[in-house]
Amino acid sequence: ISSLDQLNEVLRQFPFDRQVNVTLVSPTGENTSFPVILSRFKFSDLFAYFLIPFLIAIACLACSIWVFGFRRRDNIGKTFAFFTTSVCIALSTLFDLFTTSKFVYGWTFALMAAGGSLICLTMMFPEEEKLTSRFPFLRWIGFIPSLVVFLITYPTIFNYARPLAYVQ
Repeated sequence: ISSLDQLNEVLRQFPFDRQVNVTLVSPTGENTSFPVILSRFKFSDLFAYFLIPFLIAIACLACSIWVFGFRRRDNIGKTFAFFTTSVCIALSTLFDLFTTSKFVYGWTFALMAAGGSLICLTMMFPEEEKLTSRFPFLRWIGFIPSLVVFLITYPTIFNYARPLAYVQ
């Protein structure tokens, strides 16, 4: 099995509460086998990994819509709405990150956008810096390091040959 889709296809053939043997092959060719019991998500795990992040994401989205509705013409209102929407997307795709991993790129981009917009918010809130008033393009400088990290991380996310390449 070389992809997550293939793994999911194989695991769908087995019922829950059944033990299957998983064999991992290291890059050096060494085999390691261990038993795994397939089980359903417990409600406590579903609550912790899905429901709480989802409710927080809904609150972020509500704050985003509310602030954007009142302050859409101000830079601080747009930046805050962008930040809270990015956090909303990151939180709402967190469950997918732990399960199917279909939206990993979206989660990574949303996290990058949240970090960049948070840096932008610090330059405008509670009072805009004098330098950013004179040079408005400096408000968006926070996205540069975030974008660099995203561009470095993007090609390494599903690199199964080097699974920790994005950390190095």
